Parts: sequence; structure tokens; C-alpha cells
Amino acid sequence: MKKFTILLGMLLTLTIFGCSTEAEKIIDKIEEKVSKVIDEDEKDEKFNDFLAAEIKLLVVANNIELAKEVAKGMKGERQKVRINDEIWKMESKKLAEEGKYDEAKLVGNQIDGEYERNSAIDDILEIQVKALVDSKKYEEAKKLANEIDGEYTRNSAIDDILEIQVKALVKSEKYEEAKKLADEIDAEYTRNSAIDDILEIQVKALVKSEKYEEAKKLADEIDGEYTRNSLIDDILEKQINVLYKSKKYEEAKKLADEINGEYTRNSLLSKLNGKL
Repeated sequence: MKKFTILLGMLLTLTIFGCSTEAEKIIDKIEEKVSKVIDEDEKDEKFNDFLAAEIKLLVVANNIELAKEVAKGMKGERQKVRINDEIWKMESKKLAEEGKYDEAKLVGNQIDGEYERNSAIDDILEIQVKALVDSKKYEEAKKLANEIDGEYTRNSAIDDILEIQVKALVKSEKYEEAKKLADEIDAEYTRNSAIDDILEIQVKALVKSEKYEEAKKLADEIDGEYTRNSLIDDILEKQINVLYKSKKYEEAKKLADEINGEYTRNSLLSKLNGKL
């Protein structure tokens, strides 16, 4: 056991030494790149920019330890803190994408800046929420989404879950349940649009069953003016065609006067007037 501990210690030392040596090479390369810049402040700024780009590439390549070693070479304490925060954030996101959510949160919580830390944790939660939604665990997903710190992100995530649930209910023809759930959507446009979509499907089903009056009554609840008028016009046209075939021209003409679309209305009235 003692031999194993010594061996493990030697391996860790070699790994750290290897990272340090490689980090020094990267830092020296950047130093050489900016060596001809005369102004010291400009030189430091360019050095930090080049080094930050190298660090991000290392993180993307999953070479986290080397990225952290290279970060030690940043000029200025504030810049060191900022780049370390970026490393923690990128690392936490990669872990979350691998489904290692607890590890990801532990890493994310090491971020120094409060906004950046909260943002990183929110990113992890979003990835978790998406995984739960993909598994159709909607209630768990909503519960987790409620932990998101950013109000807009939180509400948007919950709205996305509700939209998916609404579509599933509509697919199962559970229209009243779907409308009730759609009414919980926070964003007004999305909420109204979701309810309008449900109503439109219900209206078309009623028209197919030739329940025209019920269909018109339901269509009148649609929020979107264009969609509402267009649907009601379609229903009226179908009713007019039924009356026309039955030679009930006066009744048909009365309905034609209710049509909103001017071209359709005039076209139908012209056709009916020819029969009167």
C-alpha cells in the first residue's frame, strides 16, 4: 500500500511537472509573438489576448489541467481571475453535457464572479432540464427549471416545457387540458399563440363534423385577428356552399354579407345575385 501511495505521488508530480513544462513553452511562444511591441501596456494586452485564445483551445480539447497552468502566466491579477472563471465555466458545461451534473455544479461553484457563477450554474440546469424533457419527465423538468437564477432564462425554460406538454395533449385530442396548461405560459405572445393553435384544431374538427355554429363560436375566441377572421370566413363559405346546393339563395346571401374578406364576400354575392 505504501509503495502504491509513493508511486501515485510520483505520477501526480510528473503530470504537474509535464503540464508546467508544456505551459512554459506556450507562454514563451506568446512572449516571442509580442516581443516587438514597444508599448508595455499594449504588449501585456496583446499577450493576454493571445494566451486567452490558447487557453480556450486547450479547454475545448479537454486539456483542463494544462489550461489552468497556462492561465498562471496571464499578466495582472484581475485578468488571471477572469480567465480562470472562463476555464471553470467551460469545464462545468462540458461535464454537464456528459451528464455529470453534480461534478459540473461543483466546478461551476468555484467561479469567483457572482454573475459568471450564477450564469454557469444556470447553463448546467438548462442542460439537465433538456435531458429530463427528452425523457418526457416534464414535472421534474419544471421543478428543476424553477431553480434557474436568471428570470428570463427560467421563465423561457418553463414555457418551453409547457409548450411541449401542450402539443402532446393536443396530439391526444385532450383540448381542454391543453388549453388549461397553455394558460400557464408566461410569455403573452407564446401563450396566446398556443391557445389559438388549439382552438384552430378544435374549429376544424367541428367544421369537419358540419357543426358550423359551434365552430364559429369557438373561432371567435381566437386572439389573432387575421386567423380568427380567416377561420370564420372559411366556415361561412362552407355554410354558403351547402345553402347554395340546396337553392336557399336568400339565406346564403345573408351569410355572405358576414364575410370579412372583401374579395371573397363580393365574389360570393355576385354569384348569388345571379340566382336571385
